[in-house]
Amino acid sequence: MTAWYEQAACRGQDINLFFAQSKHGESRPMRLALSFCNGDNDKDVCPVREECLEFAMQFSQEYDMYGIYGGLTGAQRRRLRRGDLRPYKQRGPQRQVITGFDDLEGDIEREG
Repeated sequence: MTAWYEQAACRGQDINLFFAQSKHGESRPMRLALSFCNGDNDKDVCPVREECLEFAMQFSQEYDMYGIYGGLTGAQRRRLRRGDLRPYKQRGPQRQVITGFDDLEGDIEREG
């Protein structure tokens, strides 16, 4: 039986592609690396993406800042560990639902 990584869509690619760093969002190499994992117009989703992510989630948290594994960047894997499953572009504080407006209505009128 072959190891899961031998079936990876990125097999044979330059490994540096998956460790490109960018301080300003996704870099071109990063987008290319993610396309091997998540697919794009001319590529299918990697057949072992889940196995790759499981492998990366076994790393110590201090290594989560490095590399793309299972279609996720280090920042995305850190969020996954924390249980923050919101889509990546919805960063920032979680929305809070405020209830009890009926109770506050009288207080607001008195302050005004």
